[in-house]
Amino acid sequence: MKLRLFRQHHSVRIQRRAFYEEFVACLRGLENVRGFTDRLQHYIAEIAKSDDPSELEDGSILVTYSVGAFSHDLLDVEMDAVAGWRNLLLARIDELLNAPGVAPGRMCSLILEGVPVLARMD
Repeated sequence: MKLRLFRQHHSVRIQRRAFYEEFVACLRGLENVRGFTDRLQHYIAEIAKSDDPSELEDGSILVTYSVGAFSHDLLDVEMDAVAGWRNLLLARIDELLNAPGVAPGRMCSLILEGVPVLARMD
């Protein structure tokens, strides 16, 4: 897969985008994301440090995809780990929302980006 060429790109943002696209392509196209767990965990941990609403949205989408992949036995990860990723992203979104001087437009973006991970996981 040519996306793997971007794993060593000088831009971390490009590396993250490539991982996102590779994960989604493997899940939706090949119905197999076994072996992605460590990289997915690293990706979520890095995204959870981001200030960029679009990166937080991508992270929340991958968490949602991970729930489905887990339920179809396509991803070798425990649901507790996925719930932890969800909580990590929600904590970051909450932190950014409560920062002093958050503009209304940014607040809206952060809330909307968090919507995919707000669903309960029990």
